[in-house]
Amino acid sequence: FATKAKVVASGFERLDRLQGGANHHPVGNPVRAPIAEVRSVPFPSMDGELTIFITGGSQGARILGEAIPLAIANHIPAPLRVRLHVVQQVREEQLESVRAIYDKVQVKATLQSFFSDMPDRLAAAHLVIARSGAGTVSEIAAVGRPSILIPLKIAMDNHQEANAEGLVDAGGADMLLEDNLYPNLLGELIALRLNDANDLAVRAAAAKGLGNIQAAQDLADLAESIAAR
Repeated sequence: FATKAKVVASGFERLDRLQGGANHHPVGNPVRAPIAEVRSVPFPSMDGELTIFITGGSQGARILGEAIPLAIANHIPAPLRVRLHVVQQVREEQLESVRAIYDKVQVKATLQSFFSDMPDRLAAAHLVIARSGAGTVSEIAAVGRPSILIPLKIAMDNHQEANAEGLVDAGGADMLLEDNLYPNLLGELIALRLNDANDLAVRAAAAKGLGNIQAAQDLADLAESIAAR
């Protein structure tokens, strides 16, 4: 239907399989009002505690609950590790084992199977580690936080990797493929980012530059302009 449509609106610039001649308008993905409201919250000071927010979603979350705690506990230098506050979404059956890993190395950790206060958690984060579903990527950009994105390997047409590309290309995120999700590699990357406050702030600004909290309005305006022709 793309070539027959007056316009093809999409959440991201990249739109695979779009035929030539289609009128393509990337408008972004609509974000919830509570997410839009925390866009004005400035990037947190890095003088004291450093907060890592880890959200895994429902699909493929088990591997995040296995690899990320080991990366933080075993592959981040102790002087940096003692400053961390890890806020992590963990599958219910993994809560006990993940908590034991953090307790062993005395890392402050807030672990839940679900966070109902996602906007506030995003706003308080110095670094986000997440899957790269369309909604997650759009919310990270809307709030403007640097991230390490781990695309879901089994996602249809590898669309989560495509979702992440915009933030990565803009310098707002790193992408670590699931096949490369080794604790030592992830731990080294986390340490690299958190040890450079200026670079992290630049990355936050780059992510925010791609965020659009007006996507729903832009889509509505686009539809109305076509209907009025």
